Amino acid sequence: MNIGQIRFVKRALFALFVSCGAYVSFHIWEGVRSRGGSAPDILDEPENATSRQIELEQLDSEGRTAWTLKAAESVGSTESVQLFRDVEIHFNAGDGETPVIVTADDCEIGAKNRVHLEGNVIVHDDTTVRLEANTLEFARFPDRVWSDEPVRYSKKGLFGNAGAMRYSIKRGVLDFQGGVRMTIQEKGDAPVVITSAVAHMRRNRHWVQYLDGARVRQQQRRLRANDLQLFLDDANQELVRIEAYEDVDLLMKVLADPPEEAGDASESEPTDSQFTLTSEPGSKRLLTERLEMFFRPGGEILERVRARDGGRLVMRLPPDAAAGYDKILEGNVLAFDFNEQGQLTTLRGRGGVQLVLSPRGESDGEEKLVRARELDSEFNPVTGELVRTRCLRAVEFEQGDVRATSERGVFRSAQSMLVLTRSPRLWDSRANLEAEKIQIDIDSGDVEGFVDVRSTSLDRSEATSLFPSAENEAVYFVADHLVFRRAEDLAIYTGSARGFQGHNRIEAETIQIHQQDGDLVARGGVRSVFLQKLIEGESEDDAAAKPTVTRANSLHYRAAQDVLEYREDVQMRSEDMMMQSASIDVFLAEGGGNVREIYAEGDVAIETAEGKAAGENAKYLPDDQSMTISGEEAWLENAGKLTEGKQLTFFLTDDKILVDGQEQRRTKTTYTSKPRPF
Repeated sequence: MNIGQIRFVKRALFALFVSCGAYVSFHIWEGVRSRGGSAPDILDEPENATSRQIELEQLDSEGRTAWTLKAAESVGSTESVQLFRDVEIHFNAGDGETPVIVTADDCEIGAKNRVHLEGNVIVHDDTTVRLEANTLEFARFPDRVWSDEPVRYSKKGLFGNAGAMRYSIKRGVLDFQGGVRMTIQEKGDAPVVITSAVAHMRRNRHWVQYLDGARVRQQQRRLRANDLQLFLDDANQELVRIEAYEDVDLLMKVLADPPEEAGDASESEPTDSQFTLTSEPGSKRLLTERLEMFFRPGGEILERVRARDGGRLVMRLPPDAAAGYDKILEGNVLAFDFNEQGQLTTLRGRGGVQLVLSPRGESDGEEKLVRARELDSEFNPVTGELVRTRCLRAVEFEQGDVRATSERGVFRSAQSMLVLTRSPRLWDSRANLEAEKIQIDIDSGDVEGFVDVRSTSLDRSEATSLFPSAENEAVYFVADHLVFRRAEDLAIYTGSARGFQGHNRIEAETIQIHQQDGDLVARGGVRSVFLQKLIEGESEDDAAAKPTVTRANSLHYRAAQDVLEYREDVQMRSEDMMMQSASIDVFLAEGGGNVREIYAEGDVAIETAEGKAAGENAKYLPDDQSMTISGEEAWLENAGKLTEGKQLTFFLTDDKILVDGQEQRRTKTTYTSKPRPF
């Protein structure tokens, strides 16, 4: 061959090589292209499909491996689509990140590197994240996979399903949509079931966020919120804490007979009607805008619950409760503690707290309110009943027109008793009370005061009914102890009891005020001081009311009859007269001012500036200033003259004496310079 022929052969071989290379390059390029947005071309099934190991690699814009596909066989192709069976795709999640692996029965790779997987699609990685779906789509820039069909999800202790899924591979962000349901610790004793419209999580973070109507169920607890976040332990197996935001509603119930094994946690959520309330609180419902729940190691048992930015705990009685109180507790921050069995033990309220007691059944009546800056409550862990509540700083109580304040208070739920200490004060439209300790019976409204009791009647219109005086001033009482029985409208002061109104005063070991009847009863070492006009004088000074001091073992003031009844060893002394007797009744003018009559009975002894008298009975009439003494041995001694008779009447203004209605009838007059003793 000459040189020209050799050159021709070389050129022919080169053209053939280039043609073969172009053909092979074209088919390789078409094999790695994914489908476009339109429906895929109809694939031509090869007449003889041959099983073979296939591996394809896709590079990203920086020349690094974006994903690698391995398939058992290629079963068809067109100019824009290639189909593989039994595939496994490894997605590169980034430097130092765990790769994501996807397996499926069928795979289509089309234009613009879009990948379509279907048939037993499983997404997983070495962090135990596992997704299952019927179909899955993949697109580049950014690398993400998604499915618009139902998917199943698992991550060690977390299992669930959703209507759709979005997965950003390099960012490791999972989005679930179309209705989400997940269960934590499904095989444990207290599985946690969560449902929501949307959920978000990160592959390498121990956190899941649920949005739009999130619901949580664990045993007898139910939780609702618009934004719910779950935090898992490092192994993604146990629940560490829950945070809830916006319209948070936590319901805690007590079961009469705990149900048998609930079975699959995926069963429908029980309704409220399936629960029977066994204890006085029945159910507890916590409403707030921000809630934190902390779990003990193991993730099943609650350790703490904290409501922040304003919490409201509602404790309801059963609908058929015969008596008791529905309780509502509100505070800026409410913190609950649970024991090792997950039973509620204590509650702490901070930043301003209010407890509202609404009576039910036989206790129907006005609401009772207790307010404080801080509050600590104790619960019976078995029954869930509120046992005791301690209130600190700026404590207030309110019931109808009754108000009370103190710096410290304790509410004992079983006894419905509120005890106020540290400068307590209680008042209503009629009276004011102060003591070292004030105890209020929430059911009956009874009040008890201890040590240094001081009370004031504030109702000027009724002041005279509390005290035998016409003075229009407040009435004060002091004592060591006070018991007020609201149903009887009875106040009992004991221990150095004293009552005051203006210049008038009563002292005794015990003073009882029957406010409804207008009665005052004093017993034990009674001493009274009243401004009373017993003798009409010639001048205005003589006519003014002057103190009358009376001592006795008991005193009964009947306001309705305007009478003072002194009993046992009575001694009455004024500036003009002294009288002793077993009993003395003082009849007052209407309104309790001036004296209309004084009647003494039993060993009466009288002494005036003009003389002395004695007898079995005595009657004094201030209007005509006459004194009548009667008895078998009545006598009168005046200016050294002794007069005896069964009835003697003498006048304080002159020397006139009537004996048995007639002058000198059945009398014996003796002149003596020595006064006769009583």
